[in-house]
Amino acid sequence: MDLLAYASDYKEPVQTDVVVEVEFLMSRFIAAYDISENSQRSRVARVLDRYGMRLQWSVFELWLDPDELVDLRRQVGPLLSERDQFEIIPIDVAPNRSRWRWGAEGESYEAVVVLGR
Repeated sequence: MDLLAYASDYKEPVQTDVVVEVEFLMSRFIAAYDISENSQRSRVARVLDRYGMRLQWSVFELWLDPDELVDLRRQVGPLLSERDQFEIIPIDVAPNRSRWRWGAEGESYEAVVVLGR
């Protein structure tokens, strides 16, 4: 095959499409907690640190794909007591993302507003 003809038929690499699909599968979340026990609070923070970045002392921004969300919940759940509060709140527009709450009932809000950088 003529190299020039091959170059003129060149299209974007398939990897570009893969990256777009991966980004679509990932969702942005805010994780926030109120944990009374210092050691448990530190363990939860270490878990969250592996999945995102700390915004404030007990608030993290996370980018998770569906499998990572399941893994995160499995890791954090055993670290929480009944009196602790822990929430993972989706803040992107991806469909079928639900809020996950552990512990005592707190106030519930319909909308989340994130003031960005």
